Amino acid sequence: MRITKWTIYRMTFGVGILAIVVALIVDSFFQYYAIPNQRHFSNTRKIDRIIVGNFEEEIPIFGSSVARRGYYCDSIAPNVYNYGMSGSLFNSIYPLMQIELDKDKDTPVILDFDHHTFLYSEHIKLDLSNYVPHIENAYIREMLKEHDKCDWNFRVPGLRYFGLYMDYTRDFLKPKLETEELISCGGVFYPPKEQVFLRYLAKREEMIKEEQDLREKKKSNPTLFNNSDARRLEYFEALFSFHPDSGNVAKLESLMSENPNRQFFLVYSPQNWSKIDALVNYDEIISFLARLEKDHANLKVLDYSLADFPDTYYRDSGHMNILGAKVFSGMLGRDIRPYLKN
Repeated sequence: MRITKWTIYRMTFGVGILAIVVALIVDSFFQYYAIPNQRHFSNTRKIDRIIVGNFEEEIPIFGSSVARRGYYCDSIAPNVYNYGMSGSLFNSIYPLMQIELDKDKDTPVILDFDHHTFLYSEHIKLDLSNYVPHIENAYIREMLKEHDKCDWNFRVPGLRYFGLYMDYTRDFLKPKLETEELISCGGVFYPPKEQVFLRYLAKREEMIKEEQDLREKKKSNPTLFNNSDARRLEYFEALFSFHPDSGNVAKLESLMSENPNRQFFLVYSPQNWSKIDALVNYDEIISFLARLEKDHANLKVLDYSLADFPDTYYRDSGHMNILGAKVFSGMLGRDIRPYLKN
């Protein structure tokens, strides 16, 4: 049988139509089922809640996985919700705070702080799967544009989630595959496991030793200190030191200045001794926090970084487990109570 050009054109057209139909079906499945039916504590669902929700009495907590794992809302106060998102620094939290502060509310805002909160690096990747479903929100879109991540296809059904399907599938299935975590008001907490903590502690100690070795190599054998060593040392310097990006700090200060009716709490939550010991400029953190509090009447800094918590309160050197979260959250609730409405 002879295949004509016309036959090839028809086959190509048919395959193209089939590909479009399949893409739209897959897109619809994720848009209307998989993403909306993620558990309420997924990053995507939390962003949706902050955009569409209007909970007049709610006190939001923003932050990274440290907040997600460390703030047990029921021990803090009524109407507190944990919007902590794994992998989030201030640049990705900022649009969520803008959305919150646009609401006609007067409840406090809690922002978890650690020495990475205001870090900016071009090497830090933005988790696009969190934000693409909310591309129509102006603040989300502006943040993506600022990071040169606002691609045209994010607004085209059938193409918008291309490359992100595995992320959404993971978030959809995760609660069914991981059952040891404890869930409450947006927070996701670990049960205490000593062996897990010791494993993470050993890993941190190995990293500290590697950084020391690289510094010594750079000093004593500069000719052997290669580009790979330099990149690795740069990573460790960001990990073990406080270098806030002035632009991110200015954004927070602007939010506080523009919203004098909202009380802000910047909370330096309890840090495991191994994390504090590894910090090379802890004193600069304390000075930075003191300066912010001095400059803004509606900011209260609450510093629990040196809380004398035993290792049994930590999942790893950077995150508390459920025991630590409940104790810390009780302390936080006690300290913010005078600022809350009766």
